[in-house]
Amino acid sequence: MAWDADQYLKFEDHRTRPARDLVNALPPIAPSHIVDLGCGTGTSTALLRVQFPDAQLNGIDNAPEMLAKAANMNLPDVSWQVADVAAWAADRAGPAFDLIYSNALFHWLGEHELLFPQLIARLTPGGILAVQMPRNFEEPSHQLTIDCLNDMGLSNLIPTTWLQGAVGLPSQYDDWLRPHSLSRSIWTTTYYHRLEGDAPVLNWIKGAALRPILSALNNDQTVELEARLERLLAQAYPPMDDGAVLFPFTRLFVIAEKTP
Repeated sequence: MAWDADQYLKFEDHRTRPARDLVNALPPIAPSHIVDLGCGTGTSTALLRVQFPDAQLNGIDNAPEMLAKAANMNLPDVSWQVADVAAWAADRAGPAFDLIYSNALFHWLGEHELLFPQLIARLTPGGILAVQMPRNFEEPSHQLTIDCLNDMGLSNLIPTTWLQGAVGLPSQYDDWLRPHSLSRSIWTTTYYHRLEGDAPVLNWIKGAALRPILSALNNDQTVELEARLERLLAQAYPPMDDGAVLFPFTRLFVIAEKTP
């Protein structure tokens, strides 16, 4: 799947706010070795660098085009790596980290009942796992996309995680992490993003949620899908009096401390 870093960054301020909130929610810690999983264009990595200026910091993502943007940020002493995160998590032979941080990645991956204990296993004793995941698959933005793909005979392009709900309930993450962690803090936040410009919700989802679908379409299919979605999304998310759209987006946060 090819990512469009410029499209993703059109709403950088909105996308960075949950990453910043996750950093601000961390307990008082002084990690020596940090990994930012799914670091993308490096905006979350930059937050970690400011918060922990003396830590060894690694940014990992599976998209070279996103890491190219990250490398251009010229963050001091950051090591960037292209890697498959699921394989990284399962690698018991890899180095341990004091802080594993991930902003808006794991909703792309399934089997969280296996993944999250694997992540805890990559921590040092007393280390922190800090994760934020979108949990908005029931929003019209997703459901209308599913409807359009079905109508176009392209149901095979609907991501499995959209249909199976990759992000679980807060209670499930507590269950999966409890045997491996001393403490857990789990919560959801619904952000109401003020989006402006032409087709604002379509442009938002084109930057992330639609990427695996758009990457698989030819030009005619792309034009048709975007035209259908622009019309339907405008109805589902009508503009306010000033023309802007208030777009609700729910995210799940998890912070867990590994048992010392």
